[in-house]
Amino acid sequence: MVFCTFMRNKQKVYYYKTKNGLEVGFFCPDSIGSEQLLQVCADMRDEKTRQREFRALSKAADELHLNGGVIITMDGEDERRENGKVIKIVPAWKYLRG
Repeated sequence: MVFCTFMRNKQKVYYYKTKNGLEVGFFCPDSIGSEQLLQVCADMRDEKTRQREFRALSKAADELHLNGGVIITMDGEDERRENGKVIKIVPAWKYLRG
Protein backbone atom coordinates (compact mmCIF):
# COMPACT_ATOMS: atom_id res chain seq x y z
CA MET A 1 0.00 0.00 0.00
CA VAL A 2 2.82 2.42 0.84
CA PHE A 3 4.69 1.60 -2.37
CA CYS A 4 1.50 1.99 -4.45
CA THR A 5 0.97 5.43 -2.92
CA PHE A 6 4.47 6.47 -3.99
CA MET A 7 3.82 5.25 -7.52
CA ARG A 8 0.42 6.94 -7.73
CA ASN A 9 2.03 10.23 -6.64
CA LYS A 10 4.84 9.69 -9.18
CA GLN A 11 7.37 9.92 -6.38
CA LYS A 12 10.84 8.50 -6.88
CA VAL A 13 11.47 5.65 -4.49
CA TYR A 14 14.45 3.35 -4.02
CA TYR A 15 15.53 0.47 -1.80
CA TYR A 16 18.59 1.17 0.39
CA LYS A 17 21.15 -1.29 1.69
CA THR A 18 23.79 -0.05 4.15
CA LYS A 19 27.47 -0.80 3.75
CA ASN A 20 27.19 -3.51 6.40
CA GLY A 21 24.15 -5.12 4.75
CA LEU A 22 21.22 -3.69 6.72
CA GLU A 23 18.12 -3.09 4.61
CA VAL A 24 15.79 -0.08 4.54
CA GLY A 25 12.57 -0.53 2.60
CA PHE A 26 12.32 2.91 1.01
CA PHE A 27 14.64 5.81 0.27
CA CYS A 28 12.67 8.71 -1.20
CA PRO A 29 14.58 11.69 -2.60
CA ASP A 30 12.76 14.69 -4.03
CA SER A 31 13.65 17.50 -6.39
CA ILE A 32 14.39 20.05 -3.65
CA GLY A 33 16.96 17.88 -1.87
CA SER A 34 14.70 16.60 0.89
CA GLU A 35 15.26 12.91 1.44
CA GLN A 36 13.36 10.44 3.56
CA LEU A 37 14.10 6.93 4.82
CA LEU A 38 11.13 4.69 5.53
CA GLN A 39 10.60 1.22 6.91
CA VAL A 40 7.24 -0.54 6.84
CA CYS A 41 6.56 -3.01 9.64
CA ALA A 42 3.14 -4.36 10.56
CA ASP A 43 3.88 -4.87 14.26
CA MET A 44 6.60 -3.32 16.43
CA ARG A 45 5.73 -5.04 19.73
CA ASP A 46 8.54 -7.60 19.51
CA GLU A 47 11.78 -6.12 20.85
CA LYS A 48 13.95 -7.95 18.28
CA THR A 49 11.84 -6.45 15.49
CA ARG A 50 12.08 -2.96 17.03
CA GLN A 51 15.87 -3.23 17.32
CA ARG A 52 16.23 -4.48 13.71
CA GLU A 53 14.12 -1.65 12.28
CA PHE A 54 15.76 1.07 14.39
CA ARG A 55 19.29 -0.22 13.69
CA ALA A 56 18.79 -0.23 9.92
CA LEU A 57 17.25 3.27 9.83
CA SER A 58 19.89 4.73 12.14
CA LYS A 59 22.79 3.27 10.11
CA ALA A 60 21.28 4.36 6.77
CA ALA A 61 20.66 7.85 8.15
CA ASP A 62 24.32 8.03 9.21
CA GLU A 63 25.53 6.98 5.76
CA LEU A 64 23.21 9.43 3.97
CA HIS A 65 23.78 12.26 6.47
CA LEU A 66 20.08 12.44 7.39
CA ASN A 67 18.52 13.30 10.75
CA GLY A 68 16.52 10.08 11.05
CA GLY A 69 13.67 8.21 9.47
CA VAL A 70 10.14 6.89 9.75
CA ILE A 71 8.73 3.45 10.52
CA ILE A 72 5.21 2.97 9.21
CA THR A 73 3.16 0.46 11.20
CA MET A 74 -0.43 -0.75 11.38
CA ASP A 75 -1.28 1.16 14.53
CA GLY A 76 1.72 2.14 16.63
CA GLU A 77 2.90 5.69 17.22
CA ASP A 78 6.06 6.76 19.00
CA GLU A 79 9.30 8.68 18.62
CA ARG A 80 12.75 7.51 19.59
CA ARG A 81 16.10 9.24 19.59
CA GLU A 82 19.04 7.00 18.91
CA ASN A 83 22.64 7.96 18.17
CA GLY A 84 21.57 11.57 17.51
CA LYS A 85 18.87 10.45 15.05
CA VAL A 86 15.10 10.82 15.42
CA ILE A 87 13.11 7.74 14.41
CA LYS A 88 9.35 8.28 14.25
CA ILE A 89 6.85 5.44 14.36
CA VAL A 90 3.67 6.42 12.53
CA PRO A 91 0.49 4.43 11.82
CA ALA A 92 -0.09 3.83 8.11
CA TRP A 93 -3.44 5.66 8.04
CA LYS A 94 -1.80 8.78 9.44
CA TYR A 95 1.24 8.65 7.15
CA LEU A 96 -0.77 8.03 4.00
CA ARG A 97 -3.27 10.80 4.60
CA GLY A 98 -0.37 13.26 4.60
